[in-house]
Amino acid sequence: MLTSIAFMLLILGSTSQSWPSLIYGDWTGAPTTSPLGPFSQSQALNWNVRPLSNGGFIMWDNFTSTLITNSTQQFYSIGNTLYYCGWLENFFSTSVVVPIQISFQLISTTGNTIVWCESPSCTQFSWTMTVNETSLDLTILLSPPVVHLKNTFSRVSNNASVIPFDGTRPNCLRVPPLSKTSDCPYKVLEMQKKLTPNTPEYLLSYDNCYQLNDEIEYRIYWSLSLPDMISVAISIPATTEYDNWIAVGFGSNFPGMNTSDIVMGYVTPTGSQCVRSMTAVNYVGAPIDTDIVQLQNTAVTYSNGILSVQFERKLSDGHNPIPVDPPLVPGYSLIWAVGNNKLTSCSGSPAYHSHTRGYRVINVMHPEKVFDNYRLCK
Repeated sequence: MLTSIAFMLLILGSTSQSWPSLIYGDWTGAPTTSPLGPFSQSQALNWNVRPLSNGGFIMWDNFTSTLITNSTQQFYSIGNTLYYCGWLENFFSTSVVVPIQISFQLISTTGNTIVWCESPSCTQFSWTMTVNETSLDLTILLSPPVVHLKNTFSRVSNNASVIPFDGTRPNCLRVPPLSKTSDCPYKVLEMQKKLTPNTPEYLLSYDNCYQLNDEIEYRIYWSLSLPDMISVAISIPATTEYDNWIAVGFGSNFPGMNTSDIVMGYVTPTGSQCVRSMTAVNYVGAPIDTDIVQLQNTAVTYSNGILSVQFERKLSDGHNPIPVDPPLVPGYSLIWAVGNNKLTSCSGSPAYHSHTRGYRVINVMHPEKVFDNYRLCK
């Protein structure tokens, strides 16, 4: 599945080259990398590819029964274009429907591989699917070689039955058995919460607590002190206090990191608590220290198997001041990340976070506008 505001919902420009015949069929597998972070094998995505009666093809996806049922996105060809059909509904927001369309080009197709890019140079975006008899690899790169989405599917069937297309809905193909084409499949309706026993009491004292990723149990907590202060904590389960750094960035330019106001925290091998105010200068790459956001009452705590970072800041500080109640469109976003901590002081560049990072829209005054209740962690 293709995700994120800029790149999840696509209309893909292509040429009329044929597809590898092995790609037709039904596939299943859990994303190891996505804009929301990693997913567990219990959150498998089903990916289906069929020929269309107009000589084109169609792809659609849905999750297994542990997630939202009858949830589908479609990608289908008419002539020389591959279209996205779907809505950004109940994903970043529980009440806003946002269709997004972006054009891409088919760069190459061989016996077992298809590649699309934003331009022949492939400098900003590439989507590659490689198939064999038993597996299908789907990889999306942003500012290559940064991995945005990766999923390895296992074959469920070789079904290559032709799906009829009558051309009556040029913007949305509703043909049997595809009866529903809204709701992003990455919306988890029945999250299997992994609440860690004996969560430290000081984290439960915040007014708000939401789990942003279920696989690594990344949580964000906050309380407002209006008119201009916010107290924030972020946490993950950890084996020791020294193993990881954890970070949150406010006002992201997702899928890029540039201009985000980042707070990163960790404990050095000698026991120093480091909570750093940082920003990302480049679209991708390690952040640097800055004083544009002044942090107060900082702490890094390890208790009951939970590593947490706490800080206070002004809502009005930074490249991207935090609005109290932003409009639902385009909303206000944050990014988060977790990485292996190799730092020995409160300076230097952190190790790369790899796939343990993600993106969310947030509303600090009315989180219920952008989060469903199943994400509540207290």
